[in-house]
Amino acid sequence: MAELKNTIVKSNESAAGLDGMYYQFLRHLPESCLHTLLKLLNNIWTTGDIPLSWREASVVPFPKPGKDPSDPSNYRPIALTSCLCKTLERMVNDRLVHVLESRNLMSKIQCGFRKDRSTLDHLVRLEIFIKKAFARKKQVLAVFFDLEKAYDTTWRYGILKDLFDLDFRGRLPIFISNFLKDRHFKVKVENFFRDHFLPNTVFCEPCKVFKKQLLKGIKFIARRGPYGPGWG
Repeated sequence: MAELKNTIVKSNESAAGLDGMYYQFLRHLPESCLHTLLKLLNNIWTTGDIPLSWREASVVPFPKPGKDPSDPSNYRPIALTSCLCKTLERMVNDRLVHVLESRNLMSKIQCGFRKDRSTLDHLVRLEIFIKKAFARKKQVLAVFFDLEKAYDTTWRYGILKDLFDLDFRGRLPIFISNFLKDRHFKVKVENFFRDHFLPNTVFCEPCKVFKKQLLKGIKFIARRGPYGPGWG
């Protein structure tokens, strides 16, 4: 119960998904309703049977500032999913983070999506390299590798393989596998929704639990570099 309450308290005031459920509703639930909600989440975790509505997103396109609004590529899509789903997702993500950190499965120079770390760490690290090179009258070669549309192009089976290679067994891989199945979305324009679409991507950007899996893929790429690259 403490895990559920802590997750709800930490949640941002984000917009609701298609079910119309806001985090504010969850914060005002009485104790008896919280116990019922916890039983529901535990049942989903145990069985791996994720409600289809939790895999449905409402996509709201926001125009990029200073861009031509008549060009569809000049819009940034924001995917809104169920707050109930995101609550369970955060709980699973916290457990995944704990395992990755406690087993030292993340590189020491990985700063993205990690507590008490940021891109500032890499800027300081780069500055140190440059100053050392100046002092030794040497050169510094920096390669900045930008993964364009990283979420959109993440390979679903690659995520599951990463979990298997890291000795994750049991309910976590099943939960993630089922979470990625049959995903669809509706595009909201003003107050109207278009028909359902099947996305080319395996998950939407708000999915916290898959950020760690994306980082494992980045770590695999970085291992091929001989100079100990950093990534954020």
